[in-house]
Amino acid sequence: MLSALWVPLGMADDAVERARVLAAGKDRAEALALLASRLSEEPGDLDARTLTGTILSWEGRYAEARGQLEAVLEAEPGHGDATLALIHLELWSGNGARAEQLANKAVASRPDSAPYQAVLERVQRERRPESEDERPAIKWQAGVERSYIWFSDTQESWRESKVSANVETRAGLVAVHASQAARGRLIDRIVELEMYPRLSRKSYAHIVAGFSPDATLYARRRYGAEVYHALPARFEGSVGFRQYVFGERVDLVTGSIGRYYGNWFFSARPFIDRSSFGISQSLQLNAKRYLGRRGSFWNTRAGWGASPMEVRSINEAGIRSSLSFFQDLNLLLPNGFQLRLSGGVATQNRRDRGALRQYGLSGTLLYGF
Repeated sequence: MLSALWVPLGMADDAVERARVLAAGKDRAEALALLASRLSEEPGDLDARTLTGTILSWEGRYAEARGQLEAVLEAEPGHGDATLALIHLELWSGNGARAEQLANKAVASRPDSAPYQAVLERVQRERRPESEDERPAIKWQAGVERSYIWFSDTQESWRESKVSANVETRAGLVAVHASQAARGRLIDRIVELEMYPRLSRKSYAHIVAGFSPDATLYARRRYGAEVYHALPARFEGSVGFRQYVFGERVDLVTGSIGRYYGNWFFSARPFIDRSSFGISQSLQLNAKRYLGRRGSFWNTRAGWGASPMEVRSINEAGIRSSLSFFQDLNLLLPNGFQLRLSGGVATQNRRDRGALRQYGLSGTLLYGF
């Protein structure tokens, strides 16, 4: 299918051939305009519609591309180029199960087709990049993080350093973090353990526990557990709880619901917080855009309420109401390095200090080996 793009200019005598040449030259907008004109004149031109769907899928416009390609296959179920294009589309858009289903169906219909066999092998390889045979038994990662928080009132700024060690095993990820924070003359430390055990092919858990011996800035103890499950129609849901102890114990119930749209993942996470001050509700919204390199993403998150973010320290405790907005960037770099950057602002109404603004910035560098 892709080799058909490389057509000499002298052969590009009709709209479809000219569009192929334009697309090969990266002039996809003009190619799509030419194909749209052709389809307005001849809606039944399946080659024009297939090429339209293919180019749209390259542009990441998966919903539009899917509509074009499915229309071709409805008119001609055995259309080879449309079948291959739709399989690639589903794979690129993160719908690997659907891609494998289509590839298996294609191979069953034409067992002697080399392109169908090749695309099935590719789908299976990309869907199972961490199979028992391919995934290393153990993969380590170490990192350092530095974060700052500034306040609009007279409070001293918050400065925190963290070192982490992670190990990826066949059972899941295990991570240990050691942090030290300072605010004015106060200094505190906390040690945290995180685990992400795999429960099944579609489910995993997140378990966290932390302890601070002095508990001047961090919660003395914090625990949490949450179970995530892949749902039909590209949804993902979770349910969990958090518990943390400052001067008193606070229980927090949470969960999430999200859905994948192409390279995007949108999710909502409510929090219900019960303490001696009563029960409060909070909400966090996330819009995550996955970037070209596997594991890299840009995330936008916004929160409303008393506990719209995870609670680790006094910065997230004692809030009556808040409105927060943060941006997160995670980049996989060459040679095993990974960079995380985060920054944002929150307006808060606190029980002990009234209204204020809080500005945060953090950076993390990790190395895998």
